[in-house]
Amino acid sequence: MTKRFERIYADVDVFCRDHDAKGISQLLEKEDYDTIVDLLNELNDEKQQLLSANTKLTEENTNLLSTIRQAYQSERTALGRNVLKQLLDNLE
Repeated sequence: MTKRFERIYADVDVFCRDHDAKGISQLLEKEDYDTIVDLLNELNDEKQQLLSANTKLTEENTNLLSTIRQAYQSERTALGRNVLKQLLDNLE
């Protein structure tokens, strides 16, 4: 797990109020901060994985469009060029 977030000042008595808690607002104790930090780090890892997957898909899409453009340019028949042109127009 990537450690983007960390708990500091472990000796400080600070409390946080959770206003989204059901019923009466709940106080978060010092011990809860470790859990919160772990969750923030997990969310950060998930975000990084999604960004990486998005980058990979973008690169694959670019490569696919390039391949179709090359096929369009080298196609000899009017029908083939027309089909490839329509495909490019729909993908771009």
